[in-house]
Amino acid sequence: MDGAVVRAERVEILDRDGRVRVVIGDLGPGAIGVSLVDEDGRRRASLSMIESVGTLLSFSPRGNEEALLGVLEGQSPADVTGGILMLADEDGVPVHLIRVADL
Repeated sequence: MDGAVVRAERVEILDRDGRVRVVIGDLGPGAIGVSLVDEDGRRRASLSMIESVGTLLSFSPRGNEEALLGVLEGQSPADVTGGILMLADEDGVPVHLIRVADL
């Protein structure tokens, strides 16, 4: 079955016009995952594992991160550990942050 394995650091899936629409693999410094990209090249949704931060599912319908669901390892900028839900306004400014530890 060795012939059925494809190995790569990053895979980009293109649309018919040659634009990147899906990225699988290396998403940037310390991050690996899957991102859905719009026709202008902006990430709109991502599932990622970020080294020393945690595992995150993020949604950016207007180009700014507006919803984030994740499990953080305590080395994030806010030094938060455990499950979180962050909701932001359309400019990406956090409005609500719910931590499982606070419930």
